[in-house]
Amino acid sequence: MKKLTIAVLLAGTAIAGIPGTASADNDTSAASAGSLCLYQAFNFTSGRACFESGDSDLSNNQYTNGYNVDNRTSSVTNATCKDWVLYDGPGGTGGHYPVFVNERINLWDWDNKASSFYVQSTHC
Repeated sequence: MKKLTIAVLLAGTAIAGIPGTASADNDTSAASAGSLCLYQAFNFTSGRACFESGDSDLSNNQYTNGYNVDNRTSSVTNATCKDWVLYDGPGGTGGHYPVFVNERINLWDWDNKASSFYVQSTHC
């Protein structure tokens, strides 16, 4: 009986330790210079998709966790010398949201709306 109790305790400890591992999906330092990175969750977590140029249709892109990017962006890091504009429609249509040079923002009021984005202006 002692062996069974110890085995159950050890198994529970091993399972409890799994979520503590770090993954690249949650690594905000991975936003390399020259990239605009979109994150699936607030605070730059979950899936990540980084771009060096605009994209007219985010429905053909996936986050690092395999989910589609279109209408699933909650935070953004802009490690570029460019101002970008996110649009809620493909091809730069519909409502828009600016993302400025070196900005790291949560899209509280614009959560899960981005469908395309383009460079608005360059400062380099």
